[in-house]
Amino acid sequence: MFGEPTGEIHIGGRHTVFWQKSYTEQYAAPSVIRTVSGRDSQSATQETESLKLKTRTHTCIVKLSVDDQRVIKDAVFDGDRTRCGEMISPAS
Repeated sequence: MFGEPTGEIHIGGRHTVFWQKSYTEQYAAPSVIRTVSGRDSQSATQETESLKLKTRTHTCIVKLSVDDQRVIKDAVFDGDRTRCGEMISPAS
């Protein structure tokens, strides 16, 4: 269902298989620059509004701990809810 795992961890007799999916999106966010000029009591403030390009990363990690017969003993989903939902939903 998840495809090939991203990796496996063996710690203290416990076997954990994990899958990690990430994507990065860029979006424009408002940005205000305030400039103060002048001396003493004679100062002026100027504001410049613009859009600044920002980046946001969405990640989901699915970890399944299995026993010697590969039966799932524990499952953990960690990360962005949308990204995890995409991973665990059956493909159309």
